[in-house]
Amino acid sequence: MVVDEKIEEARYLDKIKKVTGSKDFIPNLSAYMCATTSIPDNLLEDYNVKYGLKVSLDRPLNKDIFEEVARKRNNPNAIAFIKGYNNNFKKLKRDKTAKLLLTKRNIRVHRIDLPLQKNISASIIENVDKDSTISNCIVKWLFDDYEEADVIEVCKEFLRLMNDFVKNVTTKFP
Repeated sequence: MVVDEKIEEARYLDKIKKVTGSKDFIPNLSAYMCATTSIPDNLLEDYNVKYGLKVSLDRPLNKDIFEEVARKRNNPNAIAFIKGYNNNFKKLKRDKTAKLLLTKRNIRVHRIDLPLQKNISASIIENVDKDSTISNCIVKWLFDDYEEADVIEVCKEFLRLMNDFVKNVTTKFP
């Protein structure tokens, strides 16, 4: 399924945790947000194919078009699916983290770059006996307007929510 590929793409987030420079972090965050927020759209495409609705790739596909085509084709399975999809998507959008990242993705893609803060904490441990120094540097990225959790933690939670969304829908409509 296409949606599984998008979930794997979003898991790339694990690889950017150690990125410290904004030159590398911001484009990777943008790619993560685009991949993750496209998961619901890719789920629609998977079920477009599964139910034989034949909405072509040169035509937009969203929940309204899916439902319109399902009704025109009198496809009860597709109609039941889109009702379940819509209910689960409404629940998803009520979640604080999902709402935050869906909004931030739209701002990033359609308006401006996301303002981020970079917090660095460093500790240096010097071992007197062995003439060695160990340093530990931790970088945390925060959205300027959301300091409750760092960006990586927010993104992890968002991916978990998206996985749950897909699981809830695909379990009811295998």
